[in-house]
Amino acid sequence: MEVRYMPLPEIIIKEIDMLSEEDRKKVLDKIKEKYMAKDALLLGENSSWWAL
Repeated sequence: MEVRYMPLPEIIIKEIDMLSEEDRKKVLDKIKEKYMAKDALLLGENSSWWAL
């Protein structure tokens, strides 16, 4: 029997996908706040981030 381990990013994305829309937005806002450059620009809601 083959055991397949998921990479951590896949696990995180799977967990985020199981959240409600409101909770998902809170998590993504927190990620943006913590890890995005302060001078980054979000174009639309399609997660196209560009550093200025």
